[in-house]
Amino acid sequence: MSVAGVVCEYNPFHNGHAHHLKATRAAGARCIVAVMSGCFVQRGTGAFCDPWARARAAVRCGADLVLELPVPFACGSAGVFARGAVELLSAFGADTLSFGAETADPALLQAAAAAGEDAAVQAEVKRLHALGVGYPSAVQQAVEARFGSRIAAVLAQPNNTLAVEYIKAAKNANAAFSFLPVQRVGAAHDEHAAGPRFASAMALRQMQTEDELRPFLPRAAFEEIFSETTLFFDEAAFETAVFCALRTMTLPEMARCVADESGLAARVFDASRTQTDLNALYAAAQTKSLTKAKVRRAVLHCFLKFDKALQTQSPPYLRVLAANERGLEALGAAKPALPVLTKHREAASLPEEAQAFYALQCRCADLYAALCRPRGAAGLAQTHAMAVLQTT
Repeated sequence: MSVAGVVCEYNPFHNGHAHHLKATRAAGARCIVAVMSGCFVQRGTGAFCDPWARARAAVRCGADLVLELPVPFACGSAGVFARGAVELLSAFGADTLSFGAETADPALLQAAAAAGEDAAVQAEVKRLHALGVGYPSAVQQAVEARFGSRIAAVLAQPNNTLAVEYIKAAKNANAAFSFLPVQRVGAAHDEHAAGPRFASAMALRQMQTEDELRPFLPRAAFEEIFSETTLFFDEAAFETAVFCALRTMTLPEMARCVADESGLAARVFDASRTQTDLNALYAAAQTKSLTKAKVRRAVLHCFLKFDKALQTQSPPYLRVLAANERGLEALGAAKPALPVLTKHREAASLPEEAQAFYALQCRCADLYAALCRPRGAAGLAQTHAMAVLQTT
């Protein structure tokens, strides 16, 4: 193994993430490259804190280089999220894909990925979805009917499901990765209760004080996240801003942002005019076949006002947020298939299509800064160059 790729949000970086990076290194990774969501994340809201603090925390705790996942992929469905990240890692030249999973058997995960792409399974999923069955449940039912309960059980676990999406994305991108699943330890995905050392990112985001968070974060990550320059996302400010944005949009404007043909844009449009808080809006737009997660992402897409067509494209550049000496060495030795950005002025030489992606990143960072505590100035993305940290 030479370069191991990791797909992450680090929202925030915690002891479970450090365990994953340590296990990846122990398995033989010379360099660990993480592709990380930026200011906004897949659950349909802003990241706990700004991406530069999270990237520095990752490098100080085991990663060697952190790349930013552009916002159309970071805020997409599991398939879109996985495809964008896998294409970036493939373009960099990673040879291994490491991920946390409830099932640490790569052959079983690959079998589940193949089952999900079976033509008969896909036809059955389509039939069940048309009857109002949610997509994740439809996939599990269809896979169990054709391949049995052992394969279907793999898809019942959230990290396994995302691992399967990585494997499918790698196949579709013709990326010759080896797969390294690392057994998850401690708290389950999005579990509210915290254990003695491990807590889910969801549980951490709900904690109110630094002292509550401290036991669950590596010391170096805690120092970076709670530095004087870190911006912390304000959910209350986000809620107000979302309603202001949605109520000034027309239905055709929303439809350009929402990648769904089942009327989700219209449901969000109507709910934004009748509801007065975000949870009620999500519930009003939700149906049996439209999950809350999908509704949340649709609302965020409308707030950020990006064209849904961007999610069908490929990431057009590699933007480095942070690195150490090993990461810089790997970057120098690599022959990336995409342009590399380490500072703002390098974006001027990007092709026109890539500049459109970069402009969106900058605009979203400006929105994020306005929604933080303390409130950040505009130009957040333009003023943050790659952070270079010393290996300890």
